[in-house]
Amino acid sequence: NSVDDPKILEIGGNAGRHLSYLHDIGYTNLHMIEINQSGIDLYRSEHPEAALDTSIHHGRAQFEVEELLSDEFDIVYTNAVLQHIPDIDNLLSEVARVSRGNIILMKIETVEDDLEHIPGLIFRNFHTLFEHPYYDVLTGNDFKEELYVPGRAPDTDEEMRKFEGQRPDERYSIRVFTPNE
Repeated sequence: NSVDDPKILEIGGNAGRHLSYLHDIGYTNLHMIEINQSGIDLYRSEHPEAALDTSIHHGRAQFEVEELLSDEFDIVYTNAVLQHIPDIDNLLSEVARVSRGNIILMKIETVEDDLEHIPGLIFRNFHTLFEHPYYDVLTGNDFKEELYVPGRAPDTDEEMRKFEGQRPDERYSIRVFTPNE
């Protein structure tokens, strides 16, 4: 596998917006796990060239990742998916197993009391998710945390527009883990 074209896995790719961007800037060794068939169909119709270069695994992340080979991916990332996974420890252990490179976790942080304002949204283990010891699970699987960027709410109108219709009290935090040398 070339350093110039790393093998990348997105867990919860939905309509493929992130993978499409990566494809547009030259990455072609793309892989996606997605539970929602309509998201996969949208990816294939809206981004057909990127979808052709993407190996798509349709199913629940926690089961699909178990079918992947150890040390198969250079980069594994997920964006706003962890809050929907009932067994985060198992998924993170499997992510550590299949990654030989970076693991990037992006998650939405909001307060539990605000959930009733989001129609149809169901979070499993919501309260404990944001107290979850990501660090302990991944460092126990020979990874170290390289970067932690805590989420913050936008504080200007211009920043607010960048949130593309999301609620202003939602914050994305980013954690990057790399293998121990």
